[in-house]
Amino acid sequence: AVGRPPARHAAAHAGVRRLRWEWRSLPGRGGRGSPVSSLLRGYSAPVKVDLPYNGGELVLLAAHDSDPVCRWDAAQTLFLRAILGEAERGRSGAVFALSPALVNVVRALLADRASDAALLALALRPPRLSLLADQQTPIDIEALHRVRRATMAALAGELAVEFERAYAGHRTTGAYSAEPAQVAQRSMKNVCLAYLAARDDAASHTLALAQFDGADNMSDSIAALAALKATSAKARHVAIARCGSRCRDKPMVRDQGLALTATPSRARRLDAGRSMLSHPTYVAQYP
Repeated sequence: AVGRPPARHAAAHAGVRRLRWEWRSLPGRGGRGSPVSSLLRGYSAPVKVDLPYNGGELVLLAAHDSDPVCRWDAAQTLFLRAILGEAERGRSGAVFALSPALVNVVRALLADRASDAALLALALRPPRLSLLADQQTPIDIEALHRVRRATMAALAGELAVEFERAYAGHRTTGAYSAEPAQVAQRSMKNVCLAYLAARDDAASHTLALAQFDGADNMSDSIAALAALKATSAKARHVAIARCGSRCRDKPMVRDQGLALTATPSRARRLDAGRSMLSHPTYVAQYP
């Protein structure tokens, strides 16, 4: 790293802390360009640092940084810039355009077979709407949702083979286990499913419904329902109906399914929420 963080065992104090950084100048490697700074290495959580990284530098960090948090942060910064930028362009009537830098970093993450699958899944997941809204003034939540969804659909179209290969490659075999390795595999697989379902085509509908029908755990069931909830497919209604009949004696899974049904990524959200109050499997005593 170009910057050196404070000592790990320094005493913690309440309030604002002033950090003294030691900077060094590093010579370039003849013809290979200047080094890219990877800051805040060794931290267990992200820290907000406003640095003018360009797209190429963020792609480099997201694809090759050896620090997992820095790598995740670079990927999320690319997503944030791309979605906010397209939302702003949309205000003037510009047609949606997918960021080439974002395509490059998603391609690199999908091709990575050496890193922790849990890290890859977190890096690939676009920022939440609440985080996007926090960075926009004035907030246009409909535009952010539309561009976020369009970004996922465009990436799934551009990198369809890569997403399908990653989905198949992270399927788990054998009995369900809560071991970290299998949890990470499921996380990566379900992120890929969310992207593929964003295309809203027959192949992705079939894939999501097949996962729901074959799921032996809550994570895969809910991920399949979440993937289908934003689609216009008949498979969405089939999965919701099956969830109600299969999960009558499993209140946690049933209520997760009802929550997804009540918060569709489509119009008439309020009507959808109200309709769940009269659903035969709805029980008011469960939060």
